[in-house]
Amino acid sequence: MRKFILMNFIVLISVVTFIQCHIKKTTSLQSTISKQIDTVNNNYKNIAFQKFGNSVLYIINKTNTYVICYKQNKTSAYNPNNNLQFFVFDLLNNKIIFEDVLYNGSVNWIEPFVIKVISKPEMVKEGTSGKTGYLYNVKNEKVEPFR
Repeated sequence: MRKFILMNFIVLISVVTFIQCHIKKTTSLQSTISKQIDTVNNNYKNIAFQKFGNSVLYIINKTNTYVICYKQNKTSAYNPNNNLQFFVFDLLNNKIIFEDVLYNGSVNWIEPFVIKVISKPEMVKEGTSGKTGYLYNVKNEKVEPFR
């Protein structure tokens, strides 16, 4: 009976030790991934700060794989239009994949991998909406103009 209890105790200790080692490995992996994510987050934010200064805004897509970093100048009596500067950053590959500057424009995600960029010209022709722009697919890096 004592041998049986001793064997069960040894098995129990072995299982507990195995579980603790597995938890430490998992925690270490999660910590490494977290550090990598922090590095990428700091990288795109640092790039945005260098390009645009303090007033940068961010729009992350639904899959958390791309982010639009943009700055929109405020309107004033001197400049009644809001000039837009932006870039799209690939969080998985840690690089800028697209950037543009628009006069009086806006940018937003319309699908998880497609952004819609609109520019409003100063002079609007009769019979038009006055808006021009394009769709940009971040997956295939293609621009599709629209009117």
